[in-house]
Amino acid sequence: WTWDGICGLGWKQIASAGTPLYQHLQQMGGKAIFGLVPTSGSSAYISVGSSELGSSCKEGTLVWTTAEKLGGERSFWIASGGLAVHAKTPMQAKFLVDTGTTFILAPPKLYDSIVRSLFPAAFFDQQCGVDPSADNLVVCDCSVTTAAGMLPLRVQLGGHEFVLSVEQLFKRAQASDGSELCLLQIQPNPMVHSDPLSTIADLLGGLLGGVGGGG
Repeated sequence: WTWDGICGLGWKQIASAGTPLYQHLQQMGGKAIFGLVPTSGSSAYISVGSSELGSSCKEGTLVWTTAEKLGGERSFWIASGGLAVHAKTPMQAKFLVDTGTTFILAPPKLYDSIVRSLFPAAFFDQQCGVDPSADNLVVCDCSVTTAAGMLPLRVQLGGHEFVLSVEQLFKRAQASDGSELCLLQIQPNPMVHSDPLSTIADLLGGLLGGVGGGG
């Protein structure tokens, strides 16, 4: 990797290297609006400014929601929303949005119920497992992406519902023996004990114990 510098996107309470980006934008007289826009493959770029951000996003995919406080002040990017698999009405949840991971991280105590609500009965046990050589990530046989009974994950933010298809919930990767496996994009949070949101009932995917219920 070649680095030109580091651009912090957090609030001032967790900034460790001077004035954060959003305050620089405000000091310049502009609106503190920026976003990470994914492109093809695994790359993304930063879009700065309301007009630039609007033109960078596909129509119908940009919504606005309130950034909430943690412990009386804004630190991490936290927003309220909802999640559902089977239920018609999403269960309320709080989301922590962080560029430090490419996964959807869920509390370990809720992880089992989350993934089992996505898979047909017993299918997760038959087709998936933990890969010790890859930091115990959960991987599955790629047949799961087309298996009957697999369900998408529905995420509600800013009054809009986004649907993560079954295909989007997996990333194809090469195994050590040359075969192809599918890496599940929902993983248990490995830092749950030191997570800044461990004192909040909801984490990213919080209250997901009920996403498989009726509603």
